[in-house]
Amino acid sequence: MKCCFFKKKEVKKYNKNIIFVVAGVVVALILVLLKGICFINKFKKNSDRFFAFKTEEVNYDDELFTDECISSLFSNVKIDLKNADASDNPMNLCLKTKYASVVVETPADWNVKVQGNPVKTNIINEAVFDKDNYDAPLLFINYFAESSNIEIKSK
Repeated sequence: MKCCFFKKKEVKKYNKNIIFVVAGVVVALILVLLKGICFINKFKKNSDRFFAFKTEEVNYDDELFTDECISSLFSNVKIDLKNADASDNPMNLCLKTKYASVVVETPADWNVKVQGNPVKTNIINEAVFDKDNYDAPLLFINYFAESSNIEIKSK
């Protein structure tokens, strides 16, 4: 008496199908992984500092601040410029964020001009830009932010 639910031909055909399905899933996962790696490399291109999946604090205590480009992906970043030495020339802070939260603290006596392209982003700007004050150091904050939160404080 034979006890088998499948005939031999059906079992071989079934095994072939499973192999093709598993191979397809493996190829799809590899393609998704490669696409993610390419996205991260493109995102951190032309950045001085890159943060991914982290909580970081960047301090410029007693450092001469001139230009900096910071990229943040799924991160919380605090940029502390309160005790930074201002350059005589206009300074630039470039922010590229995606699904991130960035807090920038600047000295109260700096002129801060904030400009950028927000996409589904919350911008809180407490910094002061006085066009008539030519003696104050000038900081431009340029940003490209997608699904992020950016807060600029003057302390």
